[in-house]
Amino acid sequence: MIEFMNVVLIKYRELEYSQYITALLIFFVFFLAKKIFEKLIYKNILKGFEKTKSEFAMKFWENFKNPIGRIILLVGIYSSLHYVIAYKLDPSIAFRADDDFFLKIVKALIVIQVASGFYNLVDRDSKILTKIKGITNIEASKILEPFISKIIRFIIIVIATSAIAELFGYSMDTIVAGLGIGGVAIALAAQDTLSNLLGGVIILMDKPFDIDDWINCNGIEGIVEDISFRSTRIRTFEKELIYVPNAIMAKEPISNFSKRGLRRARFKIGLTYNTTSSQMKACVNAISLKLASIAEIDEETVVVKFEGFNDSSLDILVMYFVKTTEYNKYMSIREQVNLFIMDIVEDQELSMAFPSTSLYFENSIPK
Repeated sequence: MIEFMNVVLIKYRELEYSQYITALLIFFVFFLAKKIFEKLIYKNILKGFEKTKSEFAMKFWENFKNPIGRIILLVGIYSSLHYVIAYKLDPSIAFRADDDFFLKIVKALIVIQVASGFYNLVDRDSKILTKIKGITNIEASKILEPFISKIIRFIIIVIATSAIAELFGYSMDTIVAGLGIGGVAIALAAQDTLSNLLGGVIILMDKPFDIDDWINCNGIEGIVEDISFRSTRIRTFEKELIYVPNAIMAKEPISNFSKRGLRRARFKIGLTYNTTSSQMKACVNAISLKLASIAEIDEETVVVKFEGFNDSSLDILVMYFVKTTEYNKYMSIREQVNLFIMDIVEDQELSMAFPSTSLYFENSIPK
């Protein structure tokens, strides 16, 4: 390699201007081919797929537009340099191993470009995953799709790395065997990683939650945003982003509030002790009828009862279930219920009780 570079440095002055121009023209031809591909060929192909409404093909070409353009440039750069270095400086080294080294670099860069195209193609919303689900007839959950995407991307990286290693004469078997020397140390260091990976697999199998679910695990409550090989990402209601190791998620109890379907509201109304029994019956009946008339409330779960005599109030128990797990919608329904209860109490000329103490004197107090 050093000898090759020395030849290049010594001989480059011997080049004629015409040879420089020829090398530049070779590069320009490939540069022009790249522009033609991007402006004409690519757009026409994309329009053709738009007519056929093939979303997968459109996604494929969108992700491979830049890699193909870069590959054309790489071939142009290599062809130009190969013309100058190998053929004009010293024909005797045209096909030597040193010259072949540059070819291997170009091939490695091409492998990287192809791998990057497939890597970007297999994203979270990939049409490939949609095709796989359609062929296998598997109903993949939101949490399974990004996990499969990460696995496929990992496989793409491994294949690309293996191909590049083979180009430079390194066998993956040799590399793996070399890693076996420190296998024990690596295994000990990777215990947490393996436990988190297994935890992620357990989560995928049991499916205790999905993306966008509202959960509570180990005191951490929020919305699930993503799951990776190592951790689950949760966005709390304080907008904090917390990464919980999958090993913890797999062994700790998980409360999934999104799976309950209904959300309960339970509270008491305290009326003053001057409320008559007829007024109490009318109030209870009015609240029951109003709750049953609201479409967002499950009619069968409505409970409105005169519960008992408190120290300073006559208590009415109100309980119902709202047909939503969305917090904002639930609070809107609850606010609506609270307001109409206030209207009912006001219309019947009743009063809400509050903690109070009455004192009675056996003898009248002189004025």
